[in-house]
Parts: sequence; structure tokens; C-alpha cells
Amino acid sequence: MESTPPAPLVDPPSENEISTVILHQKKLLRLRNWLCSPLLRLPKETIIHILSYIMDHQEHSTIWKPIITTCHHIYNIMRSATELWWKVDCRWAREAHLAFIRSKGSPRVLIAELHPWNRDARDFLDQWKEKRALHGHRLHRLELFGYTSDVARFKWIFEVALPCLKHLKIHFSPRSLIDPGNIQVPIALPLPTDIPLQTLDLRNTRLPWSSNLFNGLSELHLDFRDCGHPVQISEDEFLMVLGASPHLESLSLLQVGPRIAIGGIKRQVPPEKIVQYQRLTTLELDNSPAVVGYILSRIDTPAITSLQIRSPISSRDLPQSLSSLVPNRSIQKRLFSNPSIFEIETTDDGLSDLMILNIGTFRITFDFDLDDVVAIRDAIMACIQPLVPLSVTQLKLDFSETELEGLEWADFLSSHSELRSIECLKASWDPEAESLWDALSPGAGSVTVCQKLELISIAGEPSSHLLDCLSSRQNAGFELKRLRVEKPHVRAKVVEEFGPLVGTLEIDRPDDELGRETIPIFQANDEVIYRRWSSS
Repeated sequence: MESTPPAPLVDPPSENEISTVILHQKKLLRLRNWLCSPLLRLPKETIIHILSYIMDHQEHSTIWKPIITTCHHIYNIMRSATELWWKVDCRWAREAHLAFIRSKGSPRVLIAELHPWNRDARDFLDQWKEKRALHGHRLHRLELFGYTSDVARFKWIFEVALPCLKHLKIHFSPRSLIDPGNIQVPIALPLPTDIPLQTLDLRNTRLPWSSNLFNGLSELHLDFRDCGHPVQISEDEFLMVLGASPHLESLSLLQVGPRIAIGGIKRQVPPEKIVQYQRLTTLELDNSPAVVGYILSRIDTPAITSLQIRSPISSRDLPQSLSSLVPNRSIQKRLFSNPSIFEIETTDDGLSDLMILNIGTFRITFDFDLDDVVAIRDAIMACIQPLVPLSVTQLKLDFSETELEGLEWADFLSSHSELRSIECLKASWDPEAESLWDALSPGAGSVTVCQKLELISIAGEPSSHLLDCLSSRQNAGFELKRLRVEKPHVRAKVVEEFGPLVGTLEIDRPDDELGRETIPIFQANDEVIYRRWSSS
């Protein structure tokens, strides 16, 4: 019996052969991915264009993480395409460092908010400063925030050429990291004057007032409210700043203004020096009444749609202050054309008192001491009430002191017949609110005011004055459609007394009082409606 010859020995594959097979498999895998994925078949330039939409609309600087791990091809493209890494945001230190490297030191947007707890961001800025790694030829927007001790970390950036910089924002905190109790503002920051800016936003940062940086701006915001006192400059310099950008669209001057004589304007400016702002739509001022009046008299704003004024006033020069703060007739026609909301808000912080009035897009905040609250507010309302247009349909009130008496409310309501909604943010039994309810009640033989009134919203327990008001209006044929009561003390009593007097009664309570319980609420037409309790 013949034996089977043994099989010939086969040499194991060499390392070169194994490497060749692996490379071939990877090539086949890439070919398969290329055939299966339509995205990978696109040209590299097209893929970069698609990815740019994702990177341009990112709200968080880490949105690129799941994208870059899609596949090896996308990974290589994103690492090499510097145009995708246009934003370096130091609020997220690690991501900012990677974005800075991938942009090759040439981002279009650089945000450096150096919070005390973000030491990495400070270290990165120091490293970029030492290596001179930042190139400013693409930089379009620069936002800097820090403390007075961070000036050295900022100044070197402006030693780089910034030919494309359009938007500059520099905010300094008033307190130093080294000495938190020492206020060291404003900061004089020397900047190059050849930057073609469109928007300039400075907080606690002072520039030379003759700087070319104020030229040709579309937005200018100067904020010195943390300095403890207004920043004053000469009238000539101030008018130079205003006239440097005739095409401004937004202007904020907070605690900065011309140095004028106390109690009046030092000298009259010829009409040819009045600044014409043909595009200005938003104006915000925060200064004394004399300075606010000075600024309003030195500019012409035919396109203005929003005006916000904040000013401290006192009883000593009250008439003159109010005449300076209230806009002139030409501004009234543009701001008060057909506003729907008139809002009165009052606050008390223990040291001073604020009274905020909103008439359409006109907002004025009065800041005054607590000594003469009633006298000051009565004078304010006497001055403001005639300005409220007849087109107002919503009245919002936040009472804390006397504003209008009963007869004054009667005159106001009778002249504003389009009023449809009244919202009281304080308790309805306050004397100020009760005078309002009395004015809304139709008297014997008199015409009912605000016949289009549909909604009243109050906080807390409804008062007997409101009950009599709604009963009288119902008897006169003007039943209220909706009454909204927030957090009453006795819900059953409110339902029993006010339910029959209104079309719909709504009672709101916070979730923590009744959970998510659904409770039936009385409705005047004998139909039971269900309203889920909520804090909203």
C-alpha cells in the first residue's frame, strides 16, 4: 500500500505581502465608500462650500465635532480648509485653541472674553502674543472683554495690521483682578486710527475724541455707566464725534456728553452745525436732563423709530428738566404715530426710585430720590399724559405710588376710546387702582368710557371697587369679555362674585400650589370651561 506523499510546504506571507494586501483592502474600502456616498463624489471645493454653511450658522463652537468624525475624507478636508475655521471664541478655551491652529492664525472673528475662571483663555492669548501667531489680514470682527489687568493682553493685537476689521467691541469691567475693591475705569486704550470700522462698541474704554475711528460708522455705542460719574468732553469735541458719522443707524451715549454750564446751555450752536442723521433709527441716551436736551436739540433724526432716555431728576429744577427730556413735536410725530401700548412701571431699590414710561417705541426712565416721590410723579404724569396718542389700545400699570387721581383718570379714559386691554401688575385694592376702577364705572346719566374694553388683568384679590365697576358696566350693556386674576387668596369667593359679571373668568396660580390639577372655572354663559393651572 503506497503512502500519500506529504503536501509541499508553503512559505508564510512576508511582511511586504501583508502590507500590500492591507493597502489594497483600504483602497477597495475607499472605493466602496466613494461609490456609496454621494457627498464624497463631489469635488473638494463643493464639500467645503457645503460645510461652510454649517460652520457659519453655529451657535456653539463645538458643533464641528460630530461632523469632523464622519469619515477620513471629511476629516482631512476640515483640517486643511482654513476658511472653515473663521471664528475663534476664547470662552471655550480648548475649542478656541484648535480653531486658531486650523485657521493658521487668520480667523475672521475673534472673541476674547477673559473671565476670571477662564485661565486657559488668558494663557492662549499670552502664547499667541509671544509667538506672534495672530495674522490680522482676514479679521472682520473683534470682541474683547476683560479687566484692567488684562490691558497688556489686548494691546498687542492692535500692533497687527487689521485692514478688514469692520466691527470692534471692547468692554472693560470696572474692577481689577488684583484689587477687586479698586475701580479703575475708564481705560485709555491707544488704538490705530486707520481701521475702516462700521460698528464701534466701547464700555469703560476711552479713545482720543479726535480719533478717525469715529468716522463713517453705522453703529456707535459708548457706555461709561460704571465710572461713577458722567464722562464729559468739550462741546467742540462732542460735536466732532457726532458729525464724524452722518450715516449712523444706531447711537447709544450712556453717561457721556458735552461739558455744559450748570442750569443751562453755555452757548447756542449755529443751525449749520446741527447734525443730520438721515438713517438713524435707534437712539439711547443716559445723562442729565440738560445734556439730554442738548443732544436732542443738536441732531435731526427724520427716520428715528426707537428712542430710549434715562435721566436723574430732582424737584429743584423739575419743570426745566421735564421740558428737556420730553421729545419735541417733530420727534413725537414719528415715534407716537400709531402706538398701541402705553405702560407705566415703577420700581424702588431703596436708594432711588425709578419711573419708566413706554409709549410705543419711546421709553423714558426717570431716576430720582425718594424724598419728593409724590410731587415728582404728579409733575411727570401731568407732562406725559398729553403725549399719549389716542391710538393706544393697551394700558399696562405697575403702581407703587400715586400717579393719577380719579378726575385725571376720567379725563384720560374719556379721550382714549380705543382702549381694549388694561393690565395691572400690582394689587387691585391699591388706592391708585381703585381710582382707575371708579373712573371706568359709568355714572348716573353719563356716557360709559372705553366702550371697547375687553380684558382686565389684575394681581391678587379683586377689590370691591372693581366689583362695582364691572357690575355697573354690565348693567350699562358693556360686559367685560375676560377677567384674568393672578394668585387670589380666596379662589371660591372670586368665582362666586366675579363669575357672573364677565364673559370668561381666568384664575392663575403657580404650579407649586395646586400641582397640575385641572379645575372647572365658572363661565357666564353657564358652560363650564376647564383651565389647567400654570405659572404662565
